[in-house]
Amino acid sequence: MGMSFRSRGNRLRVYRRGLRAWVIVGCFAMIALIGIDGLLIDPSVGGTSFGAALAAVSGAYAYILWRTSNVVLYSHGALVGTGVRPRWIESGQIRGISAEMDRNLWGRAGHAPVIQLTSGGHVKLGFFFAADGSNRDIALDVVNGLNATRPVGMNG
Repeated sequence: MGMSFRSRGNRLRVYRRGLRAWVIVGCFAMIALIGIDGLLIDPSVGGTSFGAALAAVSGAYAYILWRTSNVVLYSHGALVGTGVRPRWIESGQIRGISAEMDRNLWGRAGHAPVIQLTSGGHVKLGFFFAADGSNRDIALDVVNGLNATRPVGMNG
């Protein structure tokens, strides 16, 4: 099922989305704690149900955001965060890496890293979206980092 971390090679670089992502994760974690408080303190069925739902949804959302805000580069591939679980992508499975144009929820134009796979699929790292005019372009940092870890002759 899994692959040991030793067979992935040496860890080269970790990209994290930054302060904004961690503030959002922290907020949802706090909301989950409020839900747990309601679950444990309120003896009524409604209070207990609401506390359980609030804790479950907020806790799950905090976990998903935490997972999707990381990209770890190894010498033999990359461990990228997806909404469900981290995904290991070996260097040989990567056909190309680019920063493709995208729009965020508010309609701002920008770009996000996209990994094209040899199987024909792709993995879009939408959480690393960078709006045009950003002072720090995390999307291009991730694209350049992924390209740098690929074997010679496979960049492009």
